[in-house]
Amino acid sequence: MREFIGHKMTLTVEEKGDVEGIMVSENKTFLFLKEQDGRIHRYTKGKVVGFVPMDFEPFEYVPFHLLQCKNKATGCPGVQLIQEGAGVKPSDFEVFMGPCECRDEACDYGTKGELRTVDGKLLRTVFKDLLFGDYPTKEATSGGSTGIDETVGDSENQGRRDGEGEVAPDGGAGSNEETAG
Repeated sequence: MREFIGHKMTLTVEEKGDVEGIMVSENKTFLFLKEQDGRIHRYTKGKVVGFVPMDFEPFEYVPFHLLQCKNKATGCPGVQLIQEGAGVKPSDFEVFMGPCECRDEACDYGTKGELRTVDGKLLRTVFKDLLFGDYPTKEATSGGSTGIDETVGDSENQGRRDGEGEVAPDGGAGSNEETAG
């Protein structure tokens, strides 16, 4: 939190609500905020449930747009693409929809806007059970144990399997009744 010192902040504190001021210091336990009354107030970090910097962005902002196409006439549910960039051009849709073999004149397409403005229900549908990256293979991690099942690297099992994304009753430890005893 040291990068916020000297900047105007809004803190959401348990039992207090939102407080606004300039962060003047912090340590392992407390945040010190100079509020509008000119006094410095300290807040226990454990009681701070949210914070927003008001006069700067601590992280690089990268806009992402959600492109979507569908065809109600044919019953096609459509596809979505998350694209990085400051805006969307007509050529982006040609690249996005070009590989579709079922594309015709009845297709409806457009952008839902930047991700930060897209409805949460739609984002939940788009991102549900989405996995970024690939699981490592045994050959790539031969230096140590990853605890990954051998079938993960098989090309037959590259698609989604039943139960994927669910936590096992044993907390994901990988043990079952046969190997436990």
